[in-house]
Amino acid sequence: MLLISIIEISHYYGDNCGIPVHLWLDIYIIIALSKYILLDWVDILICKYKPHLYFDIEFIKLTIVYAALLAWVIYGYIIYFSDENDC
Repeated sequence: MLLISIIEISHYYGDNCGIPVHLWLDIYIIIALSKYILLDWVDILICKYKPHLYFDIEFIKLTIVYAALLAWVIYGYIIYFSDENDC
């Protein structure tokens, strides 16, 4: 909650750097928290109905989340070192 409050305060008082820093942070937080908030509900359902598939589904879920985080961090490096960045 504190991290979201800091991001929202920086939205209000922040300046524009020529790159979408706040948008990047917002989406990074959504991706990172989606594993803990949204995707853990899948674990509850799997444990209840198909416990023998738990490790397979967990591996697929983590692969997708970490691939999305890796892609988003690479995109962040691309926009950070771009010519539009004037921070």
